[in-house]
Amino acid sequence: MDTHKLRELLDTIRQKLAQGRYPNETAVREAIVLPVLQLLGWDILDPFAVRREYPVGGRKVDYGLFVHPSAPDLLIEVKAVGLIVGGDKQLFEYAFHEGVPMVLLTDGKEWSFYLPAGQGSYDDRRVYKLDILERDPTECCRALSRYLAFERVRQKEAFAGDPVLTAAMLDRLLHHSTVVSIQGESYRLKDKRRAGLLKTPAAASTWLAPVGPQ
Repeated sequence: MDTHKLRELLDTIRQKLAQGRYPNETAVREAIVLPVLQLLGWDILDPFAVRREYPVGGRKVDYGLFVHPSAPDLLIEVKAVGLIVGGDKQLFEYAFHEGVPMVLLTDGKEWSFYLPAGQGSYDDRRVYKLDILERDPTECCRALSRYLAFERVRQKEAFAGDPVLTAAMLDRLLHHSTVVSIQGESYRLKDKRRAGLLKTPAAASTWLAPVGPQ
């Protein structure tokens, strides 16, 4: 994956979004989503890997991404710019039929990643939301690479129980928090040491703690 080219593409997309150059859903699919997938390592010309209008329960989702042919690894629903509201309900109906671990809803500007099997409302099950006009380009590259890169999906690092979803949940937890770097032991370790449950000396460490919503 060429991070430099991905950043260049995102810079171009940002400029064109600001100019209103993507007039409809087709433009978003063909000029934003597919080029991004290609730079993230997906073979967009392989109809078995990137399946357009993938049929699900009598309906069709814009893209089904397949590493193995038996079942989709990720579903993508695309909307026209600014018309993303309500798309999560439709996407979750698709995901329910297929049992996919992660789904993406995007209008090219906003990219929302969801865990369909999670608890709570649709918003509760959104693990990451990226607005490429509001976020720093480096952060955009990092987020898209983390959740959509072919190699990460192939190695199942984008699914439950693996590092990327742990990171996703931390992203959600820390997004509206102030993170403070703390030196030394946590109170939990100190309490264990006082109770005699921890005998080994503590190694020097730095850890991060979220401090309330901001």
